[in-house]
Amino acid sequence: MSAIVQFSGDAQRLFAEFRSMMRAALADADVTSTFETFSTYIQRPATLKAALQLLKEARDEGILAKPSPRTLLAAFMVALFPGDILEISEEEMEAAGDDRALDRDCFHGAKGVVARFSSEDGADDLAGALQALSAFQAKFGEWKEFDRQRVLRTLANAHHQWVASIAHLEASRADTRDPESLQLMVDLAQRQLEANKRRILQMGGPEAWEQVQQSPPIQIDLEQIIQELGSKQYWDDFAAELRQTPPKYDRIVTLLTEIRDRIKELVPNRSDVQAEVDRSLDVDFIRQMIEFGSFDSEAFFQVFNVIWTYLKTFGAAAAEAEWEEWRQSILASVGTPDGTYDVLLPKIFNRFLRQLDVIEDATHRYRAMMSASRAGVAAKA
Repeated sequence: MSAIVQFSGDAQRLFAEFRSMMRAALADADVTSTFETFSTYIQRPATLKAALQLLKEARDEGILAKPSPRTLLAAFMVALFPGDILEISEEEMEAAGDDRALDRDCFHGAKGVVARFSSEDGADDLAGALQALSAFQAKFGEWKEFDRQRVLRTLANAHHQWVASIAHLEASRADTRDPESLQLMVDLAQRQLEANKRRILQMGGPEAWEQVQQSPPIQIDLEQIIQELGSKQYWDDFAAELRQTPPKYDRIVTLLTEIRDRIKELVPNRSDVQAEVDRSLDVDFIRQMIEFGSFDSEAFFQVFNVIWTYLKTFGAAAAEAEWEEWRQSILASVGTPDGTYDVLLPKIFNRFLRQLDVIEDATHRYRAMMSASRAGVAAKA
């Protein structure tokens, strides 16, 4: 079929130029090293213009009635970085079941487009290249709609979770021992709820937002929310242990271990930072100090400052002023009736753990948004 299709000399020239340009890009390690660098190259005005001119000149109603330059370039993104666009690696894709069949079809179609629009072979087969693009464009359209619905379902679930979380937080006001921290969590949850709503409107418009509001709330684990707030009994028991003669410090080691490990999990790919955390929060050494009775207030506040600084580093910049204010309030309470270990330590550790909850939640949502944003690079087609 491709042999009987005739294209203009300009179309053949633009095809050759585009193929040469993309071959050079694919051979350049600086361009293809990461998703971000290749995405920047793909979105260059010169790259977009070359794709637009080629498809405009080579348009053939019988092969591809509505060729999309962005879809052509998206094929290169999918072929090179399936994990960032399709959220599944090539190896995982081939081993997956039928539930990832659309991802596989989309990936294989993208590879076919790249082969046709960048290889040195088949220089005269513009019709074959357009046929490959037509097949990919159809599958990619199916994938985008499927992915859009999948993201909307995730956002709908997040909406119901935030609504339920806010309701539970509000109901906890009467029992909380730390109203300032509780209000901070309520404010954060409300901001996340509004941000989630904006995302739903961006992806699906008012109709999608109305469907989310009318959909039945999902079942959430309120026990987990209670755990995030901190069990009152747990902290009461901790305070009682600190009032014993002599004080019982075992729980400090347990809490420091959890905090150290959770801080390290914030940087899963940074072994250097993890090693620094291990050095800064040497729990085994702290345990020995406690056993020998040398873990005094000076030693504790050294640990306090280390943890406080890490959580400031990983926390939101907008919350730095409040975080510093809380630190100063803790330091100011030392030496007062509210500054005894049984009062101060449960409050400090409770706040550290809740701050970690906030940071972890923001980190997970940021990574999810980055995945959606990367998919959006291709979805612009």
